[in-house]
Amino acid sequence: RLGGEYDLAPKRLTVRAGYLHETTAIKKEYASVDFANWARHGVSVGASAKAGPVWVDVAYAHHFVATQNVTDSKVMSQVSPKLGDLPASDSSVVGNGKYDSHVNIVSLSVRVPFGGEGE
Repeated sequence: RLGGEYDLAPKRLTVRAGYLHETTAIKKEYASVDFANWARHGVSVGASAKAGPVWVDVAYAHHFVATQNVTDSKVMSQVSPKLGDLPASDSSVVGNGKYDSHVNIVSLSVRVPFGGEGE
């Protein structure tokens, strides 16, 4: 992760920007919609502006997530137990396919510093 901030107008306006890179948390053959923790890059921008006694903070981040083409999935369907005379269900592979994703995050907050903080 890398980021920084700069006071455009000290004690009135601060801008921020950042970059992140995360490696994958799971092996490709275990990729599924439930656990989409794949390698990603992210960029973010934000600002804090003082409006009277309060600060308004805004931010935006976009995560670029690597597309996953899974052809040898080890993710299987749940198996129902055999009930009475009904046959037990068979397990089958459900994780194969193309996984394509991105993430957008928008943030807005208002804060009121106490005790002289943020003046």
